[in-house]
Amino acid sequence: MAYAVEMYFDSASDKFVRETWQKLDDAGLGHSMLAAGFRPHVSLGVCNQLARPGLLSKALDSFFKAAPPISFNLSSTGIFHSTEGVIFYGATVTRQLLEMHAAFDSIFLTYAQKPWDYYQPDLWTPHCTLAIKLKPTDVSQAVHIALQARLPLPVQVPEIGIIDVTPVSSEVLELIKLDI
Repeated sequence: MAYAVEMYFDSASDKFVRETWQKLDDAGLGHSMLAAGFRPHVSLGVCNQLARPGLLSKALDSFFKAAPPISFNLSSTGIFHSTEGVIFYGATVTRQLLEMHAAFDSIFLTYAQKPWDYYQPDLWTPHCTLAIKLKPTDVSQAVHIALQARLPLPVQVPEIGIIDVTPVSSEVLELIKLDI
């Protein structure tokens, strides 16, 4: 079991990613992000245990409502070199995005137990996962499908979710609505 804090997408960007997810599903590639109940997102932090999700939600609500609106572009297609076979749309890294993430991380670490290294400020690769658990022989076909989408895709973040996630599904524990 793991817990994550995710930035959810505006409706047009959400639809765009879901269309790619559907094409990957139709081709039978990887584990279905749609069937697992995921929403298009960029994860800010992930940990094995989370102390007091309600208090984290309140802290993040205050933080994000005081911060400038969050927006970024999905501008690339990438592959994580791991045993899980993961492809993604990568977010363009900006100073504003990195500064927001570093400030978020200082709050998150107050509540996160055993945070995952990949999401630490100096290691974070902001991305929207398209497919997981791809067989090595299916990666090129999945990338081909992902490359059919027209990027860059501007994304605005209207909600932040704190979720309980397993390798194959997710459940929103807390939802923070932002003014965009």
